[in-house]
Amino acid sequence: MTDKQRSNIFVATQFALLALLMFWPDQQGGWGIIDLPVTLVGVALVLAGLIVLLLSGISLGRSLTASPIPKAKAELVRRGFYKYFRHPIYTGLLSFALGIGLAAGPAPHMLFVIALFVLLNFKARWEEKLLLATYPDYKDYMSKTGMFLPRLNG
Repeated sequence: MTDKQRSNIFVATQFALLALLMFWPDQQGGWGIIDLPVTLVGVALVLAGLIVLLLSGISLGRSLTASPIPKAKAELVRRGFYKYFRHPIYTGLLSFALGIGLAAGPAPHMLFVIALFVLLNFKARWEEKLLLATYPDYKDYMSKTGMFLPRLNG
């Protein structure tokens, strides 16, 4: 399998899981007595995820791509959220997805969230192999920043 084919599979699966999350029917009252608080937390996570996605996309500028394969002549971005963690777009997607999962009800939405987390974890690890081969200083960047969240010890 070529890198381009692998990239296409990651991206298509990612968008399919997001579509399932957004368009699968909600489970009204799915959380029982705590349904309203869980839904409110979900809405807050959706909004936070959208903000992280938007600001991270702006930070990437011309380097932005859905593909984990770095664009030719793209710069290694270390501004905005990228200053604190390496994959803020994935973090934004996960926050967005978790928010939808919480707001929509536990089943099957939370299974889609877990599947998306697993997929983005594999996608990020493969992407990092490509970034290590592209940017000589990426290993140093990795040592100072977390993958999806800021490092607590740094």
